[in-house]
Amino acid sequence: MSSKKLDPVYLNARRETIFVIVTWCVFCLWVVGYSVNNGYDLDPTQLKTVMGMPAWIFWGVALPWLMANVVAIYFGLKFMADDPLEDPPAEQPAETKATGEEPKNG
Repeated sequence: MSSKKLDPVYLNARRETIFVIVTWCVFCLWVVGYSVNNGYDLDPTQLKTVMGMPAWIFWGVALPWLMANVVAIYFGLKFMADDPLEDPPAEQPAETKATGEEPKNG
């Protein structure tokens, strides 16, 4: 293993990316899995509703959507790191870039 130390900005970005991908997969499996199991081959006469929408839509789409928003807000406020980024190097004047000499004052 390399003894080179990784940049903390990279480590935080990698941790946050893994969290986002895992969270997305969890909610995708919830929506698709629940909707496939409970949304097909329904008898319209036996359809249950929650807050005026079919129950499988509420539990399989609306609730995970609301939960994903709560997780996203928590993630943005508490989990993400505010990494200090270094200032870019000062821009050199055009004359200095072209000739490699210091610009003349006067």
